[in-house]
Amino acid sequence: MMYVRGDYHPQSCEALVQAKSGDRQKSAVGDSISESIPHRYRDGKDGINYEQLRRDRIRARRKVVQEMLGSLRKLWRS
Repeated sequence: MMYVRGDYHPQSCEALVQAKSGDRQKSAVGDSISESIPHRYRDGKDGINYEQLRRDRIRARRKVVQEMLGSLRKLWRS
């Protein structure tokens, strides 16, 4: 994920991180990144709980496969 302050010019494919004189943000980029991590995936040391993230990904994949199989069964019966 990329956080950009300032103007972005898609034709040049570069982000200009210089803020205009009245638009300076007082918070650091690191603060906004740590705030963007959901509480569910935070560990006690301001990091990411990768084990919980891995379990949730496996659960989500399993659910998608089950939904697909259910749709195929429904289609096959009709």
